Order: sequence, then structure tokens, then C-alpha cells
Amino acid sequence: MNGQDYELYITVPPDGGYSWVIASISFLGFLITDGIGNSFFLYRKRLADYLEVNETDTAAIGATYTSMCMFLGPIVSALCNQWGFRIIMISGGLILSLGYGLCYFSTSYTLTLFLFGIVAGTGGGFVNVPNAAPVGYWFDKRRPIALGFASSGGGIGMLLIPYTTERLIENRPWLYAFIYHATLFALYILLGILLIPLKPVKMISDQPTPGTSKARAPTKKKIHNKYHQTASQLFPPESLKVDTIDPWMQASMSRVLLRQGKPVPQTSQGYGNIVRTATLRQSSSTSLISKQSMRHVRNICGCCKRPPVGHRPLYKSDLFYQGSIYRLQHQDQTIYTDRAIDYAMFVTKLPTRYDIAEEERLCVCYPESVKRTLYTMFDFSVMKEYSFLLFLLSNFFFTMGSCLPTLYICQKAAKNNLPNSVRTWLVPTIGIGVFFGRFTAGVLLQLFPLLHAFHICLSVNIAVTLLTFAIIFINITFYYFFYTTTYGIFFGIFTSIRSLIIVDYLGLDRLTSATGVLFFFSGCALLIGPPAAENIKYHFAEDYVFYFAGTLMSIAFLCLLPMMLIKRNVSYV
Repeated sequence: MNGQDYELYITVPPDGGYSWVIASISFLGFLITDGIGNSFFLYRKRLADYLEVNETDTAAIGATYTSMCMFLGPIVSALCNQWGFRIIMISGGLILSLGYGLCYFSTSYTLTLFLFGIVAGTGGGFVNVPNAAPVGYWFDKRRPIALGFASSGGGIGMLLIPYTTERLIENRPWLYAFIYHATLFALYILLGILLIPLKPVKMISDQPTPGTSKARAPTKKKIHNKYHQTASQLFPPESLKVDTIDPWMQASMSRVLLRQGKPVPQTSQGYGNIVRTATLRQSSSTSLISKQSMRHVRNICGCCKRPPVGHRPLYKSDLFYQGSIYRLQHQDQTIYTDRAIDYAMFVTKLPTRYDIAEEERLCVCYPESVKRTLYTMFDFSVMKEYSFLLFLLSNFFFTMGSCLPTLYICQKAAKNNLPNSVRTWLVPTIGIGVFFGRFTAGVLLQLFPLLHAFHICLSVNIAVTLLTFAIIFINITFYYFFYTTTYGIFFGIFTSIRSLIIVDYLGLDRLTSATGVLFFFSGCALLIGPPAAENIKYHFAEDYVFYFAGTLMSIAFLCLLPMMLIKRNVSYV
């Protein structure tokens, strides 16, 4: 050996213990977000009368809010990669609470659109990723059931919050709904405090890194995650041993220790993953300053605050994956799932020399950890894959259509003279269905990891389409409750298996990029759908909204059919 030891800081999911606290935080977060998001229909008409605008304009307010939550997904992911989930969730809770609370005082349409749609929508985007992603960061083998439990909180929120909001509106001025929802959103601050970062495991290896090169800033092309190696590619598992967690280690996952004063080998192909601090400082254009001065600057500038030790969640290829790791092993036989550390190394992309060097500088307001995540998630080249393009179009039309029944089912029931006692429980029963759908999907994916996700998606899509068309003609109470419950179940299942289909067709390494593109197109769908449906209702009737929704879901189903002819990366029996 060359007398050098190499340190890696790898985050290994505990798969238990405090992980269940993280899952519970996510459960409550979904409860708040989905519950409030599906309560807008209760005061949409009142808001239109109050602001003296038509309901199409108020539909645009709600659509702006939901679309902003999606549009900001890649940006918030990049911020989480640099500063961690905790501070982003707390910031999102503050922004959401501020936006909703100030809506109570707004008397103009433009100001309400800004406060509700833009400000609160920005806050919603800030809590969206920190609410869902940490569960996949803290779990591996139990991930499906943990995610099923966490996401099922959205169903409980749809059951409780619309019901309590309606009771509040009936007994108090309806504007109090903004105060009520702002108070609930403020709970994200408490949830964020409990969202502690996952401490990494310090690994020691005497395996040298290959090749040599000079330290340099990565090119635009090399910023993307796909150009960087995983820990398992650089270090064979047999060469590693577990050491301790170094609290002073500020680089994300790797650094060289010189034990005998020999020069450190450089790495090839721009990876620059394993370097020593002295080398970084020599290659940096930033002047060295005292630790005391650096500490003072970091206390002032939020951009200069050091990220949690080893915390680069977006460098993990499986962060947005909702299936079992055994399913991945079936797809790629090189994945080892017996030891958690082996799997963690397989899915962890290491930071570059430049990434680590930035943590030694005075102020880096646009660090590589942010830049690399943005380039990865805004990688529209994945649309060149026909399978993903078809799935993207299907998801676009399905998202646009599936958001409408919640908004209009009560109005349709009122038009058909169903009693108020029935209408009150229609949206809550959708919530019950979502709860059972998401939780059941998690349990099934845990017990049967090789379920054929694509065929399930096809079945769910056609079932929801037929049920939506049927509600136009069947106007009895029993079918309304049957429709809302089954719609919720199928919708919950669909949202739980999307990542599995992406991995089946594109592979795990492109999941993060595909998720970023899905964020963008889902935002477009949510921005277009409700105002278009409101225009249809205004010119025709509520029934035509369900024609519109059913047609969109039919198009989504047709987009899926050609995917049956495209070969997947993995086959299941």
C-alpha cells in the first residue's frame, strides 16, 4: 500500500428507530398539505364574490398555488442538497403561514393572487420536497411500507381538514379559514425542528483512487450527476472498514488523510472525489482567512453556513424511489442488499474536488451542490427516451384530469339535489380512499417487491376513467360514495408506483432527472386544468367538467398503451 488512508462519509439509512419519527413527521406534513390543498373548493365561490371576480379567476388562484408547489420542486431539491431538509422545511412553514395569514386582510384580486398563489405557493414548494424525500433517505429495506404510511397522511388530511374547515365557515366568517389554515401551516416549523439530519458513517479505505489530474472547476457538462462515480465504483466494499463520525468534517462524503506526509494522488476524469484540505486551498483562488473570521462570516451570511456533515441527499440515486431495494437487485445483479453499507455505497454519488473546496471558501452563494442538482433535475434529455416521453404525457393528462373531481364533485351533487349531509362527506371519503390506497400500495410493494407496476398503472387508469364517465349518468347517493372512495384508492395507488415505472424503463441512475421533469410538467397540468374546467362549467354545466376530466384520463391511458411495445430494462414474472 502507499501509506495513505481514504475517508468516506456515507449516509446509511437506520431503517428503524428515529426513522419512524421521520416517517411520522412526513405523515403529519402530508396531512396538513393535502388537507388544506383540497379545502380550497369550500370557499372558492365566496372568494369570487368577496373580490368581485368570476370563479374562473379564483380557480386561477388555486391553480397558481398548486402549480408553484410543483414548479419549485427541482429548485427546492437543490437547496435541500446544500442546506439540508430541516432549514428548508422551517422556511417553507414560515412562508406558507405568512401567505395564508395575509390573505385574511386582502381585498383585491391581484394581491390575493400574489399572496395565495405566489407567496403561499412558494412556501408549499419549500415544504413539498422536505416532506416526502427524507423518508427515502432514512429507510432502505423497509422503504415501501414507510413511504406508504407517510403518504397515507394525505388521505387523513383530506378527511379531517375539509370537514373542520366547512364547520368553521358555517359558524364563523369564512375569512377565518385563512387564519385556521395559516395556523396549521405554522406547525411545519415544529416538524422541521424535529427533522434532524442523518449523521453519516465514517469509512476508512486503503484503496487508492485511479489516475491523476489537476484540481479544477467542473465544466457545465460534468456538473450532471451522471458523470460522477458512486462510492462502490471507487472503493471495493472489501477494502472498507467502519470508523467513527468526525464532527469537524465539513466535506460531504470524502477526504484524504495523510498519515505519513506523502503527496496525495489526484483523480482522473474530473472526479476529484478524494482530496486533502491542503491541496484544495492551494488550488483555490480564494484567500485564506482565519477560522475566527470565517466563523463570524458564516454567522452573518446564510449562504456561508456549512451543511450538515455528509449531508448531500440529492447525490443518492434512489432518493425519490418508492419501491423495494430487492426490486432493484432483481434489475441489477451487481447491487448488494445484504449489508446496508454496500447498498448505500452503490447509490451514493461522491462529491467532486471542487464541491469540497467550496466549503473552505469565504462565501459561495451558488455552490456546486446546488448547481449539480439543478443540472441533474432540469435534464430534459430524458425526453429523448420514447418510453419516458409517453409516460410523461400520460402523467400530464392524468394529473390535469384527476385534480378536477375533488373540486367539482360537491357542486355536481348539489345540482342533482343530494342533501347537504351527503355532500359534506364526499371529499372526506376521497381522503379515506387515498389513505387506504397509499398504505395498501406500500404494504404490497413491501411484501411483493416484483409486482408489475406498469400493468397496475394501466388498470388504475382505465378504472378511474370509466368511473368518472359513469358519475355523469348515475345520480344516486350510493354511487357517489362508491365513486369517491374508489377514486381515492386508485389515485393513491397511482401516485405510489410512478417511480417504479420510471426505474423499470430508464434505470435508477436517471430517476432524479426524470423526477425533475415530472415536477415541471405536473405543475403545467395543475396550472391549466382547474381554470379550463371552470370555463367549461361557466359555458355549459358541471357534467361537462366530468366529460373533460374523463377525456383527459382517456388520453392518459392511450399514451400508456404504446409503452407495452417498448422493452423495459427489467422483466418480471
